[in-house]
Amino acid sequence: MNKSARRRRNSAGPSRSVSDRAHPKTGRWLLLGVVGLVAIVGIWLGELFSRQRAGPETTDQTLKVAERPALENPEPEMLGVHYRLARALVGMGQLNEAVDVLRKDIEISPTACNSHCLLGQIYLQLKDLEKAKASYEEAVRLRDGLSDAYYGLAKVCARLKQRDESRQYMEKFTQLKARDSKADRRR
Repeated sequence: MNKSARRRRNSAGPSRSVSDRAHPKTGRWLLLGVVGLVAIVGIWLGELFSRQRAGPETTDQTLKVAERPALENPEPEMLGVHYRLARALVGMGQLNEAVDVLRKDIEISPTACNSHCLLGQIYLQLKDLEKAKASYEEAVRLRDGLSDAYYGLAKVCARLKQRDESRQYMEKFTQLKARDSKADRRR
């Protein structure tokens, strides 16, 4: 094909887009659908990342909700609110705020062994090993079968160079996990 034939072929009729050449009737709709999907995913990701970047003002609002008077005399369905809030704060990396919320939870319900255990985990992350050990020991005192507390105690004692205690707690943790595994297999 020579140059003049190519020019005539290229200049004949209106130019068509790639999507029109693929399928003339649905090409544009397909392209619009893809663009719409990309926009929706972008909006969703923007909301997700903005939640993860929640600043101190969001934490302050959350703490105000947790300190409402209705939670000081909790109804049965409200008992886990502080614990769940503290876990969310830990997930956002706001450990000191989570400690405050857990202290409030323990003040309201002193027998909340999961709150003591989570408080031990936070103190361990903050490298306050004595407070971590005390929190884990309280969790074990409240519920002897709490394997996470024994694991935490083993880690704390290892860091405090208390090897024998660490070994004992790890053995107890292993026993509890084996028992839990057997119970799960029976179900």
